[in-house]
Amino acid sequence: KKSKMRFKKLENIKAFLQACKGILDMDDIILFSANDLLDGKNIDKCLGCIAEFAKRMLKEFKDIDPAERPPSLVVSLKSGVKRNRF
Repeated sequence: KKSKMRFKKLENIKAFLQACKGILDMDDIILFSANDLLDGKNIDKCLGCIAEFAKRMLKEFKDIDPAERPPSLVVSLKSGVKRNRF
């Protein structure tokens, strides 16, 4: 059962990374590896990628009424991840 769950998590992470690369045109150097996230390694790189994702998504939604925008992130590697609305 654990291997099925790990496989599903891996599949979801890979879909996220494909969207980062394909839709948001993020460079490979910004992206983390799925195994890093699953194994809890290189977390700074994972958070950096998520911060860049949030930044680019904010640009995508900049012309939408703030009340209609999805939640956005403010990331500080020192203090963790905070949820914000712009």
